[in-house]
Amino acid sequence: GRLRFAPHLTTAFNLGPVYFVPSIGIEETFYSESQTPYLNYYHVVGTDLVRSSKDFSLNLILPSLQRVFPRKTFLGDKLKHVIEPRVAYTYVTGVGSDFDRYLRFDENDLRSNTNELDLSLVNRIYAKRGDQVLEVFSWGIEQKRYFDPTFGGALIAGQRNVFESTADLSGYAFLVGPRSTSPVVSTVRVTPVNGLSIQWQMDYDHRMHAIVNSAFSVDYRWKKCDTLCLDARHLRDE
Repeated sequence: GRLRFAPHLTTAFNLGPVYFVPSIGIEETFYSESQTPYLNYYHVVGTDLVRSSKDFSLNLILPSLQRVFPRKTFLGDKLKHVIEPRVAYTYVTGVGSDFDRYLRFDENDLRSNTNELDLSLVNRIYAKRGDQVLEVFSWGIEQKRYFDPTFGGALIAGQRNVFESTADLSGYAFLVGPRSTSPVVSTVRVTPVNGLSIQWQMDYDHRMHAIVNSAFSVDYRWKKCDTLCLDARHLRDE
């Protein structure tokens, strides 16, 4: 059994064109069982466990740079290029070295202590096709800076470590020892026609001077446009 209580308080304000979104909260999670190392695997025991943690985050939304190209191309009647820089700081405390005692059910059980800075830059190209405005291309680059390389003592050197703050960046488990920076994650997404998207994600590890992860995916979506869809188009054009 698991019982989780996690209230958070979030607000937003701006200083000129720069927006700040701070958030503070606590998390109390009760586990009716826990796990302990046994030989080369973990053994479930009946000892209950309570995880008490506190967290603070601050998202910094910088002004976007944009330019409109009115010339008609094969992508649409008009093109718009937008550059979005983002900065996010996250601090979590209270989990400590008990991380390995928690049973793994979902991403909530990957929570660990962290003190990190997330830097990202996204390029987007929008195309206007008649009454529709679609994102036809995006390229995002992201990297995290870890001020606590051991994640509060939860990291075990010599084996793969997966924490909440690494899983939301990449599916590649790059933590095999203490490190202060993550690989650079590049994500390219192309939507040449309505509903069809092609995505390529690549992780470059500057410590190994090599590409450590590469994933390619294609998806297609279709649906019947209803009144809500038409309203969304109208608002987007406004």
